[in-house]
This record gives sequence, C-alpha cells and structure tokens, in this order.
Amino acid sequence: TPVVLIDPDTFDDVTKADMSQLIEISIWSLLKSDINPDTFESTENGLSIPKSAVEEQFVELFGTEIAPIHGTVEGYGIDFTYDSVTGIYSVPLTGVTPIYTPDVVDVQTSTDTVVVTVACLSGDAWEQAENGEMVAPSPDKYLKVTLRESNDNLFIAAIQNTNAPETAAKN
Repeated sequence: TPVVLIDPDTFDDVTKADMSQLIEISIWSLLKSDINPDTFESTENGLSIPKSAVEEQFVELFGTEIAPIHGTVEGYGIDFTYDSVTGIYSVPLTGVTPIYTPDVVDVQTSTDTVVVTVACLSGDAWEQAENGEMVAPSPDKYLKVTLRESNDNLFIAAIQNTNAPETAAKN
C-alpha cells in the first residue's frame, strides 16, 4: 500500500530511484504499520518521527544497496518537513486519499527474486454497492515490483510499468 499510495516514478534499479519518493514511501510505511499510537511524539505540528525510524523502515523496504538521504519531502497530499538539527520529520495529522490502492494479481518466484504484479486501483473511485459492500474500480495501470533477496530478506529492487497479466479464457 505505501508503495502505490503515492504513485512513485518507476525505476529499473533502486540506486537510480527518486530518493525523496523512497523516503516518502518509508514514512507512509511507518504510518500504515501497526505501530503503537505512543511510538512517536505528537505535537501541534503532527507526529515527530526520528530519522532513525525512517532509516529502519527504508532498509526494510529497499535494502542496503542505497543509503537514505534525509530532507523535507513535498509529497502527495502533505509535506513531511525534516529538521536536520534534531533529525526529526514532522508529519501532519490529516487524512489523505491515496492515489492508488494495490491489488496483487500475480506473483512469480525464482531462486532469489519475487516479481509481484500489482493492479493500481484509483483511491477515489471506489463505490458502495446497494448491499453495503465496497466495489473496486477497474485498474488504471499495472506495476511490476521486483523484490530481491539479500541476507534472507526481500527488498524492493525495481518498480516498472507493465501490462495486465494474461488470464486463461473460460470455456
């Protein structure tokens, strides 16, 4: 979810990715995780998230081939302001409708790689059926997310545009 939430630029190699987007994904990943509400200090400016927490999440998502470079992120919907003196990100407490929500439609595994095909569903196009259930929109696009293994962990190595996976015709 944090990866497609902001509709990041695609990249063939994580070392060539937009650092600001990787930091933003890391912060969103922290916010979307099952963290204890008291994990981060809350101020009038929002949550105060130390760069160490962002770095831990960054490494979990993107591995160690690239080191995070901290700075203010002018992100989707809200800005995450970074104070280089204190090493703290200020994250406003506000609701944001994601650009996309993910729907994993295919997973291919090999020895040291997992390739996940994700349908990107418009975050504001969901509808409610008469019975109250949510109805997903048709995908706007598909992404191929390549996860590579390093030290027994999987990390995001590439995000690429792709076509919808082929489905077998029903007779």
